[in-house]
Amino acid sequence: MWLVGQYLRTAKQLDDSSNYEAIQAGLSDVKESIRKLHEIHGTKTQKAATSNSFLVDAKKAVADGHVVAGLMQAGVAFEQAVINKAIQLKLYRGPRVPVAKTINGFRRFMSEPVIDELFAVWKLRNQLVHMSPEAADELANSPELIDYFEWAISELEKSPSNQ
Repeated sequence: MWLVGQYLRTAKQLDDSSNYEAIQAGLSDVKESIRKLHEIHGTKTQKAATSNSFLVDAKKAVADGHVVAGLMQAGVAFEQAVINKAIQLKLYRGPRVPVAKTINGFRRFMSEPVIDELFAVWKLRNQLVHMSPEAADELANSPELIDYFEWAISELEKSPSNQ
């Protein structure tokens, strides 16, 4: 058991290391993600009702001028909404399953355009976590990005019959 545990730990570290290198977000990556979100969803997102307390706090932070902190909090809210949706759909297999793989599992329950948008929001969330100082400055001037997180969370909170 110890040897198997060591093998799994090492494999995860190697995977985490390669993923970290792949998502180091510079300014051009962040601008590209913002452009893609605008392209997919339009510059104006529909306002969605959600009771997610993380998102409520994130929106308040953005409104108070703490845009990057609010967006990072919205990323946490989004990740929690993905996990909650997986639990609701009986797809949740534990915290070790990558969120991207979980979103991919929603394909049987959600349309392809919605899945594409969820992946775009997930990419933005990853870039928030691993961004360069220049990218942080760019995001500080983009408070409208909170709307994408709000939309994604509201989609994830819908019951399966409403999708």
